[in-house]
Amino acid sequence: ILLLNRRGMEVGEVRTPENKDFQVLYDLADNDDGWTQAYVNNKKQIEVWSKSQPGSRIQMIKVRGLFPGISAALLYDVLHDSDYRTQWDSYVLETKDICFIDPMNDICYYSMRLQPPLRNRDFVLQRSWLFDGENYTIFNHSINHAAYPPKKNLIRAVSYLTGFIVRPVKDQEAACRLTYVAHSDPKGSLPPWFINAVGKSMAPKQLKVLQKACRKYDKWKAKQPNPAWKPWLDPEQLMMRTDVPRINWQDVLVDMPSHHASAEDLTDGVIDPDKLDSLIQSQEDSAPIATASAGDSPDED
Repeated sequence: ILLLNRRGMEVGEVRTPENKDFQVLYDLADNDDGWTQAYVNNKKQIEVWSKSQPGSRIQMIKVRGLFPGISAALLYDVLHDSDYRTQWDSYVLETKDICFIDPMNDICYYSMRLQPPLRNRDFVLQRSWLFDGENYTIFNHSINHAAYPPKKNLIRAVSYLTGFIVRPVKDQEAACRLTYVAHSDPKGSLPPWFINAVGKSMAPKQLKVLQKACRKYDKWKAKQPNPAWKPWLDPEQLMMRTDVPRINWQDVLVDMPSHHASAEDLTDGVIDPDKLDSLIQSQEDSAPIATASAGDSPDED
């Protein structure tokens, strides 16, 4: 069953995106009409916006941030490199490249750990990417894959649209600006007010963590067995991979159950509205700290 995304590609739909699908993301990123500003730090040039979505209990989040001293190409590499993500993102439980569609589209699995009383989540996603000479773009949406049905003890979340746009800052050497747009439903029993509050609160800290990860990436990459391995930049590398097969279309033309084996598998712990601040803080305290390798300590603020 295809669930209407209303913003380009649909949940459950697997295909090569068209220019209009990328344009949907660019319009959301660049047009602030209908958005509410939830946070701004003029000194660090960070903005967080939110926007209600028709038919959804979850708001869309938009984050803009300046990355001084970090090139657009470097940030693009860090966002793509799943091996490096395990070094700096403490939310990661498992990442897996399932298959590839073509040199700019693949299907992946991602599971993430959360702090109690929240249960862990997972996603099955189609990722799409493009560099058009100006915009470095990555976006994803949830799809189904026969080899990755919902798992026990993990709540299957849904990404309606999650996208990153990285652009060079023309008047600053080696600087770029990131715009992040996300509309995801973690499912489970979390109340919408909690989901929306956490999303807006944690966004600025996540930008800071990502900046630290960028500064350590080149050093980490140089220590890897093949530092030149960047299949998101080199289509030939992607086609040469023996560990990731080409898509079998029968695997994605499936309807997954919308529920788990038991109601317990879809239930989070009780969220106390009076303890919202402390609960959000517990999630932030578990936020990833950028460390390039053992022995490297995070940069100071």
